[in-house]
Amino acid sequence: MDDYATAERLACNILEQIRLPYQLDDQEVSLTASIGICSFPTDGTDCGELMQRADAATAKVKARGGNGVQFFESAMNREEQRRLEIETEPRKAIYDDQLLLHSSP
Repeated sequence: MDDYATAERLACNILEQIRLPYQLDDQEVSLTASIGICSFPTDGTDCGELMQRADAATAKVKARGGNGVQFFESAMNREEQRRLEIETEPRKAIYDDQLLLHSSP
């Protein structure tokens, strides 16, 4: 799809510009960026949903070391859901008094 190619080309151009070194006082500084892309209405129909999906795509770039572009893929929803479960289950167990402490000498 041409829209995806255009979005990727624009994102890559942004990355190229961000990578250019610049002077900050007496020091040369280089930056990197991680860009996540999603599409309306394919990936979401409201701002919150689109932001979550763009964040999931950005997280995928960062997990690979950053400094790149990633389009949202539906598999990322499952990954994000699993990550949230892993994050919230221990809190829920503590709140529900489901943990037992055992100690040994």
